[in-house]
Amino acid sequence: MPLDSVDEAFKIDFSQTFHELAQQTDTRLSPFVNNVVVSGDSYMVDTVGTVDLQSGNNQHHKIQWSNVPFTRRKLMVERVYAAIPIEDLDTKKMSADPKGPLMRQLMNGWHRKKDTIIARAALADVYTGRNGTTLVTASTDGVLTTDCTSTGVTYEKLLEIDRKWINADVDIMSTPTVLAVTGDEHEDMMLEVELTSGDFTRNYVIEKGQVTQALGHQIVRFGTPASPVLEVVSSVRQCFAMTRGAVTFGVLKDVSFEIRKPDELLDTQVLLVQATIGAVRNEGKLVQKITTTPVA
Repeated sequence: MPLDSVDEAFKIDFSQTFHELAQQTDTRLSPFVNNVVVSGDSYMVDTVGTVDLQSGNNQHHKIQWSNVPFTRRKLMVERVYAAIPIEDLDTKKMSADPKGPLMRQLMNGWHRKKDTIIARAALADVYTGRNGTTLVTASTDGVLTTDCTSTGVTYEKLLEIDRKWINADVDIMSTPTVLAVTGDEHEDMMLEVELTSGDFTRNYVIEKGQVTQALGHQIVRFGTPASPVLEVVSSVRQCFAMTRGAVTFGVLKDVSFEIRKPDELLDTQVLLVQATIGAVRNEGKLVQKITTTPVA
């Protein structure tokens, strides 16, 4: 079979396998976001705030307009990619096993990048206004902060997170919530008997030695590699909690695959994988920044 035919077959098989696996698996934060297809480098997400009903019991009651906050937020996309050099002979081997090690690592990388974009958007400043030109900081937008830098993520701090959401009139009883942490914060919670002991909870929150829920919040754990999903800024880690629907994730260009033959590499081709994606926070009070101190 000519090499070009092998390349094309490899690209088709690899692409089909990737999209099949992407449909069968999900990132850790994806179940908690809204998904949209966007057009252009930026996309406006329209949101509606709280609607309050008024009393009108007077005869010939004069209508008072309701103050309903309609807002627009700019979702900006970015191009993400991986350029993987592959020797010609390896291409044939990989065609025979499209679900091999490279596919697994590529899928893991896609999941990490998608979660990173969602995590950054949850805590980022946002552009609002009719044309998306007004910059609003996260704190001004209503993002709440719970400081765990000196205590760790304790039972009392989890109660504080709930208290702030309840006081902000966020429905955490019927809306699923997620708490994004690393192994450091997970260890804090494992040491809290109020979370793990049957004397305090009737919910089975420990699975295979890991906390899966805490006070009703689903726990997702991320590692601490050189480029972590949860950033560390000035020696303070930016963990967070959010409700389902707090962030919108947009896709301008779905994952695509291309085989290129660089002239400077002998008997080598490059698998180019790329997509154009982005995310934006929908409402500030639906997110809480949880600051912690990384374990040395």
